[in-house]
Amino acid sequence: MKDERTKSSIEVGGLDKFRKMTTLGTLICSCISAVIVAVKPRECSTNPNLINGVAITMSVQLSVFFLFLLHYIHCGCCLRKVGGWLGIFYFILTGLMTWVQFIFLEGEGCMREAVVLYWWLAINIFLFYMLIAYGLSLWGAYLCWAQQEEEQLAQEALEHKFKKMQTQGLIDQEKQQPHIDAVVVVKK
Repeated sequence: MKDERTKSSIEVGGLDKFRKMTTLGTLICSCISAVIVAVKPRECSTNPNLINGVAITMSVQLSVFFLFLLHYIHCGCCLRKVGGWLGIFYFILTGLMTWVQFIFLEGEGCMREAVVLYWWLAINIFLFYMLIAYGLSLWGAYLCWAQQEEEQLAQEALEHKFKKMQTQGLIDQEKQQPHIDAVVVVKK
């Protein structure tokens, strides 16, 4: 099935669903984090930084929400303009979540004392790892899709060239069509 906008014949399954779920999920989670920060539930005596961890996760959630929202409303051109800075931004997000994980791990014994803060951080760390894992798997699927598209394009070009050579009389009509599907494209 060919998509007329992109002229591609293969889709990476689940990408649109992933974008929608991540956009909605990060919005909901950031709202919950904002409520938790505003209400200031009971804190842990051994680790008073759990509330800071929730604030950090809220900032990460809002950042991811706005990135996916820009992409979802087809403003990817804005993201392309920042180019390599976006990669640095991803490293910052990962660094922030690593910092949150250290805050969480320092909260030994807080799971009973500061239940809301402790378990909300645990859920957010888990969701972040799931987001990363699923995003990486989609990226891998995209790489396979791009390779398959490239191979299909090379195959079509070889077939077109062969037909053109036949019509110009450069190849005998009696000869069989060469095994084009056995050609391996090597990129340098």
